[in-house]
Amino acid sequence: MALAAAVFLLTLTACGPGLNKHRLDAGDLTGTNVRVLFGGDFAFGDTYEEGRKIIERYGHGHGMKNLAPLLNRSDFSMVNLETPLTSVDIRPYRALKKWVHRGHPDTYARLLKEYRIHAVALANNHATDCGTEGLLETIRVLDKASVLRTGAGGDAREAARPLIREIAVGNDLIRLAVFAAYEDDRIIGAEPDWPFASEEKPGVNLLASESVFQGIKAFKEKNPKGLAVVFPHWGANYSWKSPAQTERARQLIDAGADIVIGHGAHMLQEIENYQGRWIIYSLGNFVFNTPGRYAKNNAWPYSAVAFLIFAANQDGRSVRVRLYPIVTDNLATGYQPRAVEENEFNTVVEVLREKSARAPAPQRSLTTGKDEMGFYLEGDVL
Repeated sequence: MALAAAVFLLTLTACGPGLNKHRLDAGDLTGTNVRVLFGGDFAFGDTYEEGRKIIERYGHGHGMKNLAPLLNRSDFSMVNLETPLTSVDIRPYRALKKWVHRGHPDTYARLLKEYRIHAVALANNHATDCGTEGLLETIRVLDKASVLRTGAGGDAREAARPLIREIAVGNDLIRLAVFAAYEDDRIIGAEPDWPFASEEKPGVNLLASESVFQGIKAFKEKNPKGLAVVFPHWGANYSWKSPAQTERARQLIDAGADIVIGHGAHMLQEIENYQGRWIIYSLGNFVFNTPGRYAKNNAWPYSAVAFLIFAANQDGRSVRVRLYPIVTDNLATGYQPRAVEENEFNTVVEVLREKSARAPAPQRSLTTGKDEMGFYLEGDVL
């Protein structure tokens, strides 16, 4: 197909926060074309046997090699940091859950800066792997390194606070708010107060809480031309989206969210448009140094890196979402996620079309194309 001009139609389902006061040292987000990158699950796998072997043999930067061009082309980059950065003794926590993550504070702080990752979401199921002490140390490490954060905090109010950036595009100023939150029906049903923050307890932001919806509404009321992004961690591993995800995503759009960009399934999930707003249910992985269970779960090996592209035009500004599919099955890539090749991209397009066609709804379009960073899917946000 002629990728530069090709269009595929998807049948899609009609499916008082404060400012983050941390400052970014990457300069002002100003220009005629500003790119904000969102990556999925990120951890070097330091506490896994396979991850340690990769680090010892090749170094932490091994998995970043093929993604560095994407990071270098972004003006602001954010990923889901799925590991605490702490020196807390991990041994007591290994008895509490099957998979426990921990990253060296100084190493991660240096690498986040080196690879131009300016912000992280902490609202996920591994942020508290080393308990409250590990979470609070993670926050201190990030703050000291001037890496922005959202989705967790010393109490529920801080955990719910969105990350806010101002983007100057041409003569227009756009306020961008990113709301990070975690939702897992199994945890919520069994232990509704863990690992989530409360008025008196540190923890992560709960997606199901009213504070998320109230925060979105409050932001849009104060910033009607602003852009509200919800960056949730949810869904079952190596699976397509669930009815619960669909319901929650619709509620978020109804509350005023302009786009939902999820993560948590370790694979790219469905892309849908509800009420003219895009829902990317899961980006999948960014760099995540575990062997994965793609073959065992018969899951496809694809994830994606998302860009929000703010551009000046005759009407003042436009915002587009551009998705670059990547291969993230570490056993197939040698622990080096890479851009898809043309045949793989065609598979991604075909499967997403088929998945979307199952739901009766008006059609929406995504364009396909290719640039110096690889093949992509693109749609209008504003």
